[in-house]
Amino acid sequence: MSKGLARGPIWNLTLLRLRELWRQPGTLFWVFGFPLVLAVGLGLAFPEPGPSVVKVGLTPEVPEEAANRLRHAGLSVRRVGLSEADGELGAERLNAVVSKSARPGVDFTVRVDPRAREAELGAALVRAYLERGAERIDHLVVEKTELSLKPGTRYIDFLIPGLIGMNLMTGALWGVGWSLVDLRTRRLLQRLRASPVKPIQLLVSVALSRLLVIPLEVLLLVAFGHWVFGVKVAGSLLLLAVVVLAGSLAFSGLGVLLSGRAENNETISGLINLVTLPMLMGSGIFFATSHFPAGLRKVVAFLPLSALNDALRGIINHGAALTDLKMPLAILGVWAIATFLAGFRLFRWA
Repeated sequence: MSKGLARGPIWNLTLLRLRELWRQPGTLFWVFGFPLVLAVGLGLAFPEPGPSVVKVGLTPEVPEEAANRLRHAGLSVRRVGLSEADGELGAERLNAVVSKSARPGVDFTVRVDPRAREAELGAALVRAYLERGAERIDHLVVEKTELSLKPGTRYIDFLIPGLIGMNLMTGALWGVGWSLVDLRTRRLLQRLRASPVKPIQLLVSVALSRLLVIPLEVLLLVAFGHWVFGVKVAGSLLLLAVVVLAGSLAFSGLGVLLSGRAENNETISGLINLVTLPMLMGSGIFFATSHFPAGLRKVVAFLPLSALNDALRGIINHGAALTDLKMPLAILGVWAIATFLAGFRLFRWA
C-alpha cells in the first residue's frame, strides 16, 4: 500500500514537469534544435579551408635528404609515426604522408585522403619535388595511394559525441537545477510541502522527467549525424544507453546540488554558468584535450563531462566494450552518488 502511495506523487509530479517542458517553445529549441544547429555549422566549417602551405608528414624511414628537398620547395614537413599517419590525414592536419615503398621498383609512396581539399595538390607537389631536384632529374619512382578512412578519424566523428555530452549536461543542469529553483521562487515548493509529497519524491520526479526526454535528444543527434554526415555507432547501443544514463544521473545530481540553497533564478543561472564554463572549455567538446599541458589533462579528466565524452567517443567511434569504460563510468558514478546525497541534505523548500 505504501509503495502505491509513493508512486502516485512521483508519477503526477513527473507528468507536471513534462507538460511544463512541452509548453515552453524556447526550452524545446535549446534542448532539441540548438545541438543540431551546432552540428550543421561545425560539421561544415571544420576542417577549415586548406592551408596555403601544403603540410606533409614523413614516416621515420624516409631519408633526411628527401625531407630537405621538400622543405626547400616551401612545403611544411614534419615526421609522423606510422600508427598516427592515417588519423592525421583524416583530420586534415596533414595533406599527404610520404613513406618508403616496399614494392620493387617503387621508391616512395605518397598517401592522401581523397576527400581532403588539398589532397591532389599535396600529392602532385610531393611527387614533383621528390622526382625532380633543382636542376636535375632523379630516377625515383613515386606512387600515390589513397587513405581508407577508419571510423572516428573525421572532425564530425569527434564532434557528435561531444555535442551529445554537452546536451546531456546543459539539459540536466537547466532542466533539473533551474526548474527546482523556479518552483521555489513561484512558491510552488511551499504548496507542495503542505501536501503529503516528500522531498525525495519531488527530486526523483524532476530527475525522472529529465530521463524520459533524454532518449529523444540522443537519438535525434545520432540519427542526424548518421544521415547527414555518415557518422556510425561502432559499439553497442545498449552500452551507449548505459553511458547516457550514467551521465544524465551525474548531471541531474549536480543540478539538485546547485539548486539546494539558490534563492532565485538569477542565482541558479550564475551557478550553472559557473559550473558549465570550465567543462565547456576543458572537457573536449569541440577540441581534443590532448592540447592541454599534462598536469591540466589529469585534472580535467575527472570532470563529469570529460568522463562522459570519453565514454561516448569510445563507443561511437571505436566500438569500446564495457571493460574499456570502467574508469569513465566510475567517475560518473561517484559524481552521481555524491551530488545527489549532498543535494538532498542541502535541499530546502523555501
